[in-house]
Order: sequence, then structure tokens, then C-alpha cells
Amino acid sequence: MKQRIEEFDFKQVDWFDAAKLEKDKACGPVLVSWFDQDPGPFKRGVVPKEIDASESEYIRQLLSIYEERGPGTFPSAKAAMQSDEFRDHLRDQRSRFFDAVFFDRFYRVSTPRDYLETFKDEVYHGVMETHGDQHSDRLIRHSKVMQQAAVLQPSGVLGNHAGPKVKQGTCHQFARSDMAVTSGAKQFEACPLRPSCTQSSCRLWSCSHLRQCRESTPSTWRRRSQ
Repeated sequence: MKQRIEEFDFKQVDWFDAAKLEKDKACGPVLVSWFDQDPGPFKRGVVPKEIDASESEYIRQLLSIYEERGPGTFPSAKAAMQSDEFRDHLRDQRSRFFDAVFFDRFYRVSTPRDYLETFKDEVYHGVMETHGDQHSDRLIRHSKVMQQAAVLQPSGVLGNHAGPKVKQGTCHQFARSDMAVTSGAKQFEACPLRPSCTQSSCRLWSCSHLRQCRESTPSTWRRRSQ
């Protein structure tokens, strides 16, 4: 035993007092939860020049919306970026999306896990009625949802740090096909009119047959969307 003690490298041993614990990043979520410590603002990153794979779903839907409004067709984001009509619009949506991404990355590790989930749930429920209203076309619907998202006031410390772009970008995240449509609610199953449809974001975003689904089979729609 004596030999083992003498051979042990005590330089590997450290100790923590209250001051060290407070500065340790791993303690951040505990301090936020137990002592209401403010995790501080997140740091905005740079929007990549090339389209990232994580953007593919909401951009695909935006391109469809642009084509519906016209003029022209937009087989890719590059085509839309060359359009005088939609260039600035697409650039703004990408900026919003990545603000939400940087927001998520920071607060996912600096606050308790349920804080971010609650934030997203509140954003969703803050815009779903606006999305469900009747609109003349999908671009108008998109615009109204963005306007509503900008003025939402989510609760808690994350609400204090979420500016309009973060809340708008969070709506774009809902369009990703690998995410549940709602936080804490049942995920949309199959489209009543098109069972093969894979748009899990149909309820929140702008699927072209959304209105037809709701008007043609209201009872089925209500049952599946509750």
C-alpha cells in the first residue's frame, strides 16, 4: 500500500471550492436552475456561403413558395439568389435560421435540457394559429408567421436572450423533416389525402396541399392533428 501511495501522481488530483465550481462550465446548467444565474448572451456565428445540409428542408419549401408566387422557377437556392425578387428574402431566412442554430448550440450546454425544449414549444404555440389562418398565398402565410414570431415573448431566461431573428429561425427549424412537428405533442402522421406524403412539417409550414387536406377531410384532419 505504501509503495502504491508513493508511486501515485498526485499532480492528477485537483480540488474545487465554491469559486472554482462557479467558473466551471459543467456547472452552468445547475447554477441557472438552482440560483437563477443568467447564462449570458449567445455568440452569433457566420452564415456559411454554401447551403448546409441542415437547411435543405426549409429551403426546399421556400423555393416552392417562390415558384408559386413567380415569376420563374427555382430548382436550387443558387437560382433564387440570382433572382431580384427573392434574393434578399432568402438571405434573410438563412440569417434567421443560423441565429437559431447558434442560439441552440450555446444554451443547450449552458442551461438545463428542458429550457430549450420549453422555448421551442412556446414559439410553436405562439405562431400555429397565425399559420392556420386563411392567406391569399403561401408567401403571405410565411410573412405573417415571421411577423408573429418576431413579437413573441417566450418565458424564462431564454426568452430574455431570444431576439426576433432567433424566434423566426426557430420556425424554420420546425420545417426539418427529422424533427417532430411539435414539442411535447403528437407528431403528424399521414396526410389524409396523400398517405405517402413525408412532410412531417405540414401542420406548421406551407405544404401546398395543406388547405385542401383541411377543407376536404376536416374530421380526419382534426383527429390526426390533435
